[in-house]
Amino acid sequence: MHARLSVPVLIMLMACTGDRPRDDGDGTGHTVDSGAFLTDAGSTDAGSTDSGTSAGPCGESGICDLVVTNTQVVCSDHKVPVPLAATSTAPGTIDVVQEHVAQGCCPVFSATAQASLRTMNIDVSYDFSKDDCDCNCDLDVSYTLTQVPSDAFDLHAGDESVSVTVL
Repeated sequence: MHARLSVPVLIMLMACTGDRPRDDGDGTGHTVDSGAFLTDAGSTDAGSTDSGTSAGPCGESGICDLVVTNTQVVCSDHKVPVPLAATSTAPGTIDVVQEHVAQGCCPVFSATAQASLRTMNIDVSYDFSKDDCDCNCDLDVSYTLTQVPSDAFDLHAGDESVSVTVL
């Protein structure tokens, strides 16, 4: 009876979001939806309809490529930087703020992040490019990590780290 109840719920959730599973194109009949997680190979896994293989959203390697959104970089207005802060604000989401991460003025800022389910670490790398402005200041960054598995992690960014529990 439980299986009968879960199927209508799944169908109702897809109907509410407007998303429909689509063929992932690998010829196996698997489908993916917009909520699928990226694996370390860059393919989607969470939408798989094959329940015989349960490698999870991060694949068999246990490495999850996280999605980084809402990136911002600003000149710092603090003389002394506040320590790295990471807060889980919603399921699978972490908001991060880090001060004095580099020197510059108006660079293009991007970040990449991976979570390891084996070490329970999230490693974030920053890239600053195209800083064409004629000034110099300490740069503060903020961004949001999404598609993070719910668990406790140590987040490492630059020279700092902080513990965070993901909802």
